[in-house]
Amino acid sequence: KNIYRAGFFLSNLIGGLVLGYIWQFIFSNVITDIPLPFFQNNLFLADPKLAVIALVICSNWQYAGYIMMIYYTALQGVPKELEESAQLDGCTGWERLWNVTIPIIMPTFTIALFLTLSNSFKQYDVVLSLTNGGPSMLWNGNAINATELLAVNIYKTASVENHMALGQAKAILFFLGLMVLTLIQVSLTRRKEIES
Repeated sequence: KNIYRAGFFLSNLIGGLVLGYIWQFIFSNVITDIPLPFFQNNLFLADPKLAVIALVICSNWQYAGYIMMIYYTALQGVPKELEESAQLDGCTGWERLWNVTIPIIMPTFTIALFLTLSNSFKQYDVVLSLTNGGPSMLWNGNAINATELLAVNIYKTASVENHMALGQAKAILFFLGLMVLTLIQVSLTRRKEIES
């Protein structure tokens, strides 16, 4: 079990830049050689819609083991007495899951959702090495970069375009917006928690 857990968690230890370059190689060279109709002649990083999917796959692969370890630890903390008591009362497996296990590990849902939400908005290094914000696409008649997330946009505004004040203003608004969003998320999920 420990070897499997370490294997799943290992993806979280790889740095974002290295991870992006690894997945760039996979999407550009490996997946296109799979003999299935969808994968052939499909350049994931050149198509704006598929580039976003590639970014989601890469990010999920990186954080899945980390979130899994948080849930695994929480599930180990569920008292066996409550599970056995619910089973003796005639609860099915689904009833035990919904009425015993999930309410007890609800604080873990709050933490995992907070980490996932905040990390998804702060994606920078994986985006930079995987797609560098591209490919370009048209949106409302304007050319935009399909995978240029907020953190990358702030960096490019301040450092590449040399508009430091605008970049700082975007960063402050980004921080305030993320803070409000995560506070709302934490308050909503905290209402579902039970007191122990």
